[in-house]
Amino acid sequence: MAESSHDGAHCPPRPHSSWGWIFVAFSVMAVVLLWQEHRAHLLGAIPYLILLACPLMHLLHRGHPTEDRHA
Repeated sequence: MAESSHDGAHCPPRPHSSWGWIFVAFSVMAVVLLWQEHRAHLLGAIPYLILLACPLMHLLHRGHPTEDRHA
């Protein structure tokens, strides 16, 4: 009689569901199709997003914690 390694409790097998794989497949197809159709728009926005990130970083930056410089 072999004892299982997870505190001896018997876990019934879960039914296999393919809904998760179907969702993943449709999600991948949607991302690929959206990337193909809107690649120019997304890549064209990258310089503006970088320029927008700079002032937002300065507004949201809280500063560095004070360090003990006498050590």
